[in-house]
Amino acid sequence: MASLLTFLAIIATAFFFVDTFAIPTARQLEELETSAAFSYSGDTGPDKWGSLSPDYAACSNGKSQSPIDIVENKAVPNKTLKPLRRQYYPVNATLVNNGYNVEMEFGNAGAGVLIGNGKNYTLQQMHWHTRSEHTIDNASFDAELHLVHKASDANISVIAILYELGNGNKSDPIISKIQSQLAKLASNETEIDIGTFDTSQLWEKTNKYYRYVGSLTTPPCTENVIWHVLGEERPISNNQINALKAPLLSTCKNNYRPVQPLYGRQVAWKYLQLMQHRIIPESAHSAYDKEAQYFKIKLRRVPIVGSAPGFPHGIIDLLRIAPSMAALLTFLVIIGTAFFFVDTFAIPIAIQLEEELETSAAFSYSGDTGPDKWGSLSPDYKACSNGKSQSPINIVEDKAVRNKTLKPLRRQYYPVNATLVNNGYNVEMEFGNAGVLIGNGKNYTLQQMHWHTHSEHTINNVSFDAELHLVHQASDGSISVIAILYELGSKPDPIIAKVEHILNFIIFDQSQLGMEVETELETSAEFSYSGDTGPDKWGSLSPDYKKCSKGKSQRDQYLQPK
Repeated sequence: MASLLTFLAIIATAFFFVDTFAIPTARQLEELETSAAFSYSGDTGPDKWGSLSPDYAACSNGKSQSPIDIVENKAVPNKTLKPLRRQYYPVNATLVNNGYNVEMEFGNAGAGVLIGNGKNYTLQQMHWHTRSEHTIDNASFDAELHLVHKASDANISVIAILYELGNGNKSDPIISKIQSQLAKLASNETEIDIGTFDTSQLWEKTNKYYRYVGSLTTPPCTENVIWHVLGEERPISNNQINALKAPLLSTCKNNYRPVQPLYGRQVAWKYLQLMQHRIIPESAHSAYDKEAQYFKIKLRRVPIVGSAPGFPHGIIDLLRIAPSMAALLTFLVIIGTAFFFVDTFAIPIAIQLEEELETSAAFSYSGDTGPDKWGSLSPDYKACSNGKSQSPINIVEDKAVRNKTLKPLRRQYYPVNATLVNNGYNVEMEFGNAGVLIGNGKNYTLQQMHWHTHSEHTINNVSFDAELHLVHQASDGSISVIAILYELGSKPDPIIAKVEHILNFIIFDQSQLGMEVETELETSAEFSYSGDTGPDKWGSLSPDYKKCSKGKSQRDQYLQPK
């Protein structure tokens, strides 16, 4: 009886001190089975993280740690940085009390994508810190939201949004939607299913952001994380700050890590101006054409040597010049005369070809960084020289094997907003998701398409004037590409024609590299190799395919409608 009374007394006492002594929840205990406990004060605080576990060594000896203090007059403007392009949408979400922060999880499928560095980063979770972790000119903010994105190759990119107490105690509408659930978390709930959460509300147009390469701000402090710190603050109220703190352990109420040394790292900033333009509806064309014409007149475009005179509107010139202007161009300014583009002297300009080249080796199509050297430029590129299944190839028709088990190409494409990007080494149209290619029991999402001139693939050792690659990716990371070959003709390609004047703008915009232009593009009509969308019906599927009904060679029937 005495033992029972003692036990009950202990239990009763524990309820009075649960917050004081910070008893971990079941979820927190589960996490602690596989990782060392950390907090934001005392013997497990930020200055001790590196000694808590060998897995946390980077927290103390890493040279690219986060957060940092952003010194505005030392941040470098970078015209090659692209606008932040996000495609978020409503999804089911779970609110979780981790003990050291409050987190909203969206599951493996994520809540949309952040598009950059040639990758789609899936929004997997977001969480808050109070106060802010990043500072600007040594000034901290009242809170900070981290939107954590992960690519299929496990690379991480985080968008940081800073909060300030608003005038009149103005609230953040995002936190307002979950304030009642935060109260439940504070009452010993560990996970709450909040149903559908509209993440599109996280998107707010910002005119400025800072970018640098850092780390996770909690153990294990993993490095090589790409950070985007938005330059405009959101409002937050005192009640909301208290609601975010209430569920946390007592040693984690102020869950911000102090700023870390830069160790020579550079912080870039981007001020967004005329970087996104819709070219649909047609009513917008005239204003845009005036803008493009301004650049033509100012820079006096001269066709590049080796143009294709029979190709309408110089389309091949446009596809070639956009990347070549970025990578290899010399122009002589003669006083009192126009600008001349001199291909003969062609002095390389020392600029990075793409945002992603900050973390990967630069490559090109000639000289010391040309295709025969790619394998030696980086360990990541070794497959370029020693791979046994490389592309492109020469297709020898009489050696190609007819396979009756192959299924018709089944595509379901639809109109979407798109972004035209000058990567320096190609011109690319990014979609995020423009439909699917169905095959091998998978749905491959159409994520981007880009052009090459001349063609990369050849047929019977014959090359073509250009080649379009439609790049699809499945949820398991596997890739499938449809290649479309071009030949010079009397008529323009209708797809390129829709973006031709935008190509001019990409060439002559002063920022040149990483230029993005938003467009709305309707992808081609669906076709197959049998039934109502088979070869004998191609000519009726779309005006673009009408020549398919005029009789073509047997070889052309195994290509795609053009």
